[in-house]
Parts: sequence; C-alpha cells; structure tokens
Amino acid sequence: MGKIRFAVAEKDALSLAKREAVLQELPDDVEVLFTATSRREFVKKLPQYEASIDALILEIEAGGQSVGLDLASELGKPVLFISKNICKYVADIEDLEDDVKVVSHLTKPFTA
Repeated sequence: MGKIRFAVAEKDALSLAKREAVLQELPDDVEVLFTATSRREFVKKLPQYEASIDALILEIEAGGQSVGLDLASELGKPVLFISKNICKYVADIEDLEDDVKVVSHLTKPFTA
C-alpha cells in the first residue's frame, strides 16, 4: 500500500501548524498534501489535489458555520473531525455517516 495522503483544514493557524507537525512525525507512509485555515483557502487548493486525497482532517466549525461537515459531505472521503464543540455536532456527524466514512472525532484541545 502507498502513502495515505491527507488534506487538513483547521481554522487556527497555530493549531494547524501543530497538527501538521504531528502528521509529519508519523511513518513515511503518511503525507500531508495541503493545509488550509478557511473553507475558501481549502476550496481554492482542492482542484490541484482532489484526485490524490485519501482522507481528510477537518475542523468542524469556523466562523459559526459547520464548514467541515459541508466539506466532508461534498468530498465523500474518510474524515477525522476536530472541534472544541464536538458535542454540539454529534447528531450531524451521525447523519453524515450514511454518506461518508467518519473515522473518528476529537475534542480540542488535545495533544499527540
């Protein structure tokens, strides 16, 4: 099996840098294709990488909107959700599981 290639969206730039650093420390079979701090940035970068993405790591909420849920639904890739308000979205995540493989969800803050 080849590398598992991720796209990562996290609204906070510092948290995003931490997530990316943790992923870079994983074995050589993990690759971060791109990162973004907003839906707009994610969608702008997506065409270049979409065919290569194996899985997503998405912040659920950005600016009061459930951006990660929307992106996961649109892309249909396996996803790991992160949020400090994960309890608020459990029902939405469960609904999404009919169409998308939700690998898991993590409540922020967390450490590797």
